This record gives sequence, structure tokens and C-alpha cells, in this order.
Amino acid sequence: MFFKHGYNGTGTYETWRGMKGRCLNKKRNDYKYYGGRGIKVCERWLEFKNFLDDMGERPEGKTLDRKDNDGNYEPSNCRWATKQEQQLNRNNYTGLSKEEYQRRYQINNREKVNEANRKSYNIHRKKINKKRRELYRFKKKSSHQNHAE
Repeated sequence: MFFKHGYNGTGTYETWRGMKGRCLNKKRNDYKYYGGRGIKVCERWLEFKNFLDDMGERPEGKTLDRKDNDGNYEPSNCRWATKQEQQLNRNNYTGLSKEEYQRRYQINNREKVNEANRKSYNIHRKKINKKRRELYRFKKKSSHQNHAE
């Protein structure tokens, strides 16, 4: 049955399509990070109307975020978040576990980063970006060495 929702092409609808594609379409390049890791879309959200009822329209400047990156796409684990908020919720992008990252940089969650501690946060972000660059160069160097052998 086709549901005429009038949302085709909107940010909310495209977010829903992307969520399903990442988890269900094995041909997508990013499937390995979602469906390939066992991340699922709850049965209720396989229909757009239910996703819209639970999440509402996507606010401008925000995208869909899973609170627990190892958890599924479901109402209790999803929210609309800014890119800055999502960056603090990524899995191992610094090479550290989420818990270790939070312990080292004393950031409990993104909502607690406000204007009062923005300066401190920016210092930590610079350290993290430096670590990411070092890790990238190391991986690139290792890759070249492996190909040379």
C-alpha cells in the first residue's frame, strides 16, 4: 500500500531513506558501518509515517543521531542533533573508546559543552584533530609499507 505523505524530497524524508539504506542495503559503501555492524531499523520505522510520528520533522541544522552508536535506530535511541553534537558521539574517531575520550577530555556529553567552556573545548578539539592527523599519517605510512613488501 502506498502512503501519500507529501514529504517526498524533504530533509525528513531523505533522512529516513538514508537511515534505511545504511542499515538494509548491502550495496551501499557505508553499509559496513551500520547494517554490517548489526545496526537495525526498528520494525515500526520501516514505514515513514511512523518515523515522522515519533521524531517529528527534522529541525533545520540538525540530522538524525543515535545516542548509543552501537544501538539501533529506534525512538528511545534517536534524536535530532547538530553536527557539533554528533562529533562528540562518534565511535573511536580519535582512536580512543568513547569512555576514555570522555575521561581524558572531561566531556560527559555534548549538551554540557556551552559557551562558558567553549575555549577549553576548542583546545581539546585541536588536540583531537592533531591525534586524528597523526593516526591518518601512521595508517597511510603502514599501508604503503605493506604494499612495498
